Amino acid sequence: MRLLVTAFMLVIGFAPAAVHAEAFDWPGYGTVSVPVPTGWSVRKQSTNKEGFYLIAEPQTGPVVSAQFSLIISPPEQPLRVEQVKGRLEDMTRQFLDHSVEKAFDPKPLTLSRGSGWVVELTDASLLGKPAESGKYKVMRSALALLDDQVILIATILFDDPSLPEVGTAMSLLSSLRFEHLPRFVPSFLPRCAKSRWWRSSRSAAQRS
Repeated sequence: MRLLVTAFMLVIGFAPAAVHAEAFDWPGYGTVSVPVPTGWSVRKQSTNKEGFYLIAEPQTGPVVSAQFSLIISPPEQPLRVEQVKGRLEDMTRQFLDHSVEKAFDPKPLTLSRGSGWVVELTDASLLGKPAESGKYKVMRSALALLDDQVILIATILFDDPSLPEVGTAMSLLSSLRFEHLPRFVPSFLPRCAKSRWWRSSRSAAQRS
């Protein structure tokens, strides 16, 4: 168990050199960018008003699958920094009974911007069995607030924590960035609220 925890901490801090940055448009909201290392592909899935989705995998084969989702925090029930750990526990509770760990033990998540938590769970039913395509033995789930509006949800699936690709996936997660459109106006606001938002933003800019 000590070796597993040590490996977990090492791969969280592992940061491979990126060869280029990929930037993806999130229409109406901004740009999501991530540095893509050699031998990896990052592709955008269907994007809608509620969320933005990326999948990152090694080009040599899906020994690791990293899925990143960005969503806008509901204005009527915004997620706060102090609530992130509890919300992650809610998200992963269904997997605890079937895991080797049997307990929720999250670690702080290192991000280029924002803050969050990550937890690792191992599927007890797959432990000791040969690797099977599409059935991963280990899952890392992460939840973070990139700012006061944007929530990042990440799932990283793999079989062996010692694989260097796991460290690469964690590095992709840590370096993911979101930039709002200039003078970002949340699309969920009604027209009258948007007008008030623009006026307040203009006044704030003039005061600064």
